[in-house]
Amino acid sequence: MTAPAPAPWAGHAQWCELHDSLDDGATFLQLWRAWRDDPQRPGLLHVVALAPFPPPADAVRTRAPEGCAALAEQLAQQWWGLLPGAHRLAFESGRVLLTLHVGLPLDSLRECSFTADALRLSAPGPATPRGPGELKALARLCRRGTLLRAAHCDATFLRDAASAGFMASASRGAVHAHESFEGVYDPAWSPKGLRSASRRAADHCIVVGAGLAGAAVAQALARRGWEVSVIDQASTPASGASGLPAGLMAPHLSPDDGLLSRLSRSGVRLTLQHAQSLLQAGRDWGAEGALEHRRRSPTRPIAASGAAAADWSRAAEPDEKQQALLPPDAPAAWHPRAAWVRPGALVQAWLAQPGITWRGGVQAARVCRVGGEWRLEDAEGASLGAAPLVVLAAALGSGPLSGHRLTLQPVRGQVSWGLREPGLALPPFPVNGNGHFLPAVPTEEGSAWMCGSSYVRGDTALEPRASEHQANFERLSTLLPTVAAQLAPAFVAGRVRAWTGVRCASGDRRPLVGELEPGLWASTAMGSRGLTFAALCAEVLAARLHDEPLALPLSLAMALDLRRQLPASA
Repeated sequence: MTAPAPAPWAGHAQWCELHDSLDDGATFLQLWRAWRDDPQRPGLLHVVALAPFPPPADAVRTRAPEGCAALAEQLAQQWWGLLPGAHRLAFESGRVLLTLHVGLPLDSLRECSFTADALRLSAPGPATPRGPGELKALARLCRRGTLLRAAHCDATFLRDAASAGFMASASRGAVHAHESFEGVYDPAWSPKGLRSASRRAADHCIVVGAGLAGAAVAQALARRGWEVSVIDQASTPASGASGLPAGLMAPHLSPDDGLLSRLSRSGVRLTLQHAQSLLQAGRDWGAEGALEHRRRSPTRPIAASGAAAADWSRAAEPDEKQQALLPPDAPAAWHPRAAWVRPGALVQAWLAQPGITWRGGVQAARVCRVGGEWRLEDAEGASLGAAPLVVLAAALGSGPLSGHRLTLQPVRGQVSWGLREPGLALPPFPVNGNGHFLPAVPTEEGSAWMCGSSYVRGDTALEPRASEHQANFERLSTLLPTVAAQLAPAFVAGRVRAWTGVRCASGDRRPLVGELEPGLWASTAMGSRGLTFAALCAEVLAARLHDEPLALPLSLAMALDLRRQLPASA
């Protein structure tokens, strides 16, 4: 009996397909199952699906192909908040990635930038128009040899496909109307900007910095086969701003659903996936949601309507305000997907992934090019290691290592916290707005409340300050007056403790991620949103290195690019 031919992805470290229709997830689920069953599968499977009108989660469950029910349930659990834009869903510990582009097909394709190994086109219909424009937009994502499978073809399709550079497979013989089409991208001309037939191979990388930014980069590259060495000047990971006892991660709200709002949703989704798969709920993180006490009316907490918008944010209900000890007329929004996270636990979990080694007590003073590698040196010029790829994720230390091409600002922050005392009546969930309040964070001494943080630009001092305790208390008095009244005796008696750290921010308060020179990259300036942005920036960096699909629309990814800070000639 002849053995079946290997799948097209055999021998590839990664495989990326674009589907022009989601079809209730059936095609993706079948491909995922085939990947699971194939011993020659690639290490990473990317699927990008265009979904003008995403079906409800129940349809994903009930219409799953035979043998895919368990996979469909995993898919349905991540099937929330699918507003227009791109959404990254991750499975199999991040080795199977589905990127949904919600919107008009041509608009979605303009927000794509990656090399596709295969294209799958469904039968044309209202949601999947087919014409020369779509085929040319698809060709922009192809390398020579990219496979094309279309469920339906006719004379017009054959003409448009040939015009875009797609040739029918010789093994199929003549293609007749209404048959399926199989072919490859192999234009008779040399297209401008033709994508490479091979992706960058995984190698050795050194990441400088063992906080959220550096650990996130390390796990993203290790998952793609890299051997990653992480070094840091501190003796333990997460010793800087990432040593915050606990932080609140919630989507940003703006009336116009601006850039920061859309970026924050992409980041929150990714970090939630990591927390759910790597951390212990109730000890390292909690997904109780959060109430945002707003100074202005939350009648439009997000610039969209419907169930997908409500999955992210909606006007708070009266009982939610009551639980937060706020009056019924208080302007407030509810974030169902908000979560508190212990950053240090996430950093430790990321650094524990296979392929990562960590070394502390190492102070890198400079990075220089030596042959085909980048070498890190200490202040005396001794080598700390060399690799073809170096990523600077050392917070403020990234500035000098970049040759001061990155302009970074220190921002001191002090959190006020104390153990929960008997008799306190606190909200059952976090509250944010003017500052934030976490009611119950596990510590070695017991459950603790936390509030703050201060935000002092240009200050790198770490000693606790009574003035910042007072500033945190004043913010808490505006945010949650009833809670502040209960905690006032602790502030007055000096029973309130402090955690201080110095965060690293850019001038426009957006992270900086990208390539400074070939082989020298950076991911830094997370500011006070490291939990939101670290994993997102790491995925952007990894995607650009490997010409993969981005986890967010291209226009949003460019808003994070560090080149916005560099001179035009850089």
